[in-house]
Amino acid sequence: MTGISIQRLRPDDLELAKQLCKVFGLFQRDEGVAEPPQPSEAYVLGLLVRDDFHAIAALHEGLVIGGLTAYEMTMFQHETTELFIYDVAVEAAHRRKGVGSALIDFTKVLCAARGISSFYVGAMVDEPDAIHFYESTGLMREDVAWFVQEFGEASR
Repeated sequence: MTGISIQRLRPDDLELAKQLCKVFGLFQRDEGVAEPPQPSEAYVLGLLVRDDFHAIAALHEGLVIGGLTAYEMTMFQHETTELFIYDVAVEAAHRRKGVGSALIDFTKVLCAARGISSFYVGAMVDEPDAIHFYESTGLMREDVAWFVQEFGEASR
C-alpha cells in the first residue's frame, strides 16, 4: 500500500498514541469486546518514555491505521534480550494491503538495530487469519501452551 509510513512513537507523539489506542479498541470490538478500555494519557505517556516499550504505528495521510506494541525482556541466563509483541491491529479498511507486514518488517529492523535476539507474538489457535498472517511474514510457528492467571480489576 502506497502512502504508508511506519514509526516508533515517542513521548511527543501522544496524540498518535491515542489514535493507536482507538485502533486497538476498534479491533477488540471486532473480536467481541463490548467496551474496550482506553488508558489515561498519563499511563500512555508513562509507557512512551520507557526505552524497553515500543509502540509502533502505521500512518496513512497522517492518521494511525494500525500498529503494534511490544516489550523488551532481558533474559536471566542467556545474556540476551528478546521482544514480546503484545498487541497488533490494523483497521478493517486497510487489512490485506501490506500494512501488517510493514509493521512486522519494521519490528525486524528495530530488533536488529537494538541487538534483540528474537521476538515472539502470540495468536490464538482459533484465529486462523492471524496464524496465516504471521506465517505469511516468514515467522516460524512454535506450538506452545500458555497458562494464565487473571486477578481482575481489583488487583490492577
